[in-house]
Amino acid sequence: HAALEELGRDAGMRDCTDAGVLREFLLAGFERALRVRFGVSLPLPLVVQAESARQRLGKVAVVQARERADGWRIERIESAFTLELGGLIVRGRIDRIDRHEATGAWRVLDYKTSDTAVPPSRSHLRPFRPADAGVPAWRRVLVDGRECVWADLQLPVYLRALGQQLAGIPSITGGYFNLPKAAGETGLALWPELSGELL
Repeated sequence: HAALEELGRDAGMRDCTDAGVLREFLLAGFERALRVRFGVSLPLPLVVQAESARQRLGKVAVVQARERADGWRIERIESAFTLELGGLIVRGRIDRIDRHEATGAWRVLDYKTSDTAVPPSRSHLRPFRPADAGVPAWRRVLVDGRECVWADLQLPVYLRALGQQLAGIPSITGGYFNLPKAAGETGLALWPELSGELL
């Protein structure tokens, strides 16, 4: 997260479309954060984890270069929000907010470091089970003709918060920037269906 946050704060890197330059920047930020947190002598498990992180960040550089070349620009990182929902005050931070220069569309991205890449729809919704008969009505939703239950509300809350901050924008999409163990699977997993009635 520290290296990705540095990327989002550096104006030159936000506009960079050179994967090699981005990779070097991310790796330098990672090495600094690693030394600050753990020192220079790492135990073997951390050496292995650090190498995995380097591979993931190398792939992030490729994805970031492509996304920037396609017109997406990082607009905000670690963006704080406060939102009232049903009488509850919800506070949080959105990892990253991008805007497309040509279309004016916005997207919210949450960085997900995990064993495997997971689509946001699968982490937010799960199939309805008989044990769910007592869940409140707001947690139940029909998706493609099958009943599901909300298991997580992270992205819907982020989209609602950004929508209130940027009234009148043409569209907002949410998703994950997945950084799984298999570095080759690093990439964006967007959830364009999270809109309208579902949202």
